[in-house]
Amino acid sequence: GVSANGNYGSSAKLLCKTDGNADFTRESYLRFDVSSLSGTVGSAKLRLKVAETTGSGDTHTAYAVADDSWTESGIKWNNKPAAGSAIAAATAPAVDAWIELDVSAQVTAELAGDQTFSTELVSYHSKEAASSEDHPRLAVTMMAAPAPAAPTAVAALVNGSEIELNWDDSAADYYGVYRSINAGGPYTHLLDTTETSYLQTPAAEDVTYYYVVTALDSDGNESVYSAEVSATRTSPISIQSLNPTD
Repeated sequence: GVSANGNYGSSAKLLCKTDGNADFTRESYLRFDVSSLSGTVGSAKLRLKVAETTGSGDTHTAYAVADDSWTESGIKWNNKPAAGSAIAAATAPAVDAWIELDVSAQVTAELAGDQTFSTELVSYHSKEAASSEDHPRLAVTMMAAPAPAAPTAVAALVNGSEIELNWDDSAADYYGVYRSINAGGPYTHLLDTTETSYLQTPAAEDVTYYYVVTALDSDGNESVYSAEVSATRTSPISIQSLNPTD
């Protein structure tokens, strides 16, 4: 209608309705920057607090918006991006209650794209509401990353006075090296390394050392222990020569 070329980005309310007279239909747009998220999205819920309502039982729907180039101070009815498919819907609750829309799939898609989540909504408090407790929220729960697989092909070899430990490269960020003088542990953590080998020098004579290795990612998730290996540096044989007594 007559307001189609106006901008209402500073309004304290998100006005939304579908009217029999198209000149009175209202839509609101929201956008969230999700670039600070890392990992896998477990769930994402868009939460909006009802500011006012003239009835009950209305279904409000969120739609995906592919074009994230719109701005809060520049968007108007006459230049608004086109709405895509519906991504979530819920029955609008009473004033001062929260509506919650599950937008997990869309947020997951945006993380793999331009990392901006934008949606059109079908009156809720905006981020200009007087109380920050009423502001729209995008509540995202991230899934914990799975721990790496344990290193394989771990081997311990005696080389002179040293024991050399090697394992296959599993593309982990780090490897943890553990040692014990008892089979099965308990193990003492020696170090974390980006290498695929460890050199114990010198190794005590006639002591059997037991080793396990773990793999770690950059978030500190650690694998289970590798298969245990062991090595013993034995004392050198002393050969003595004696003269006969008779």
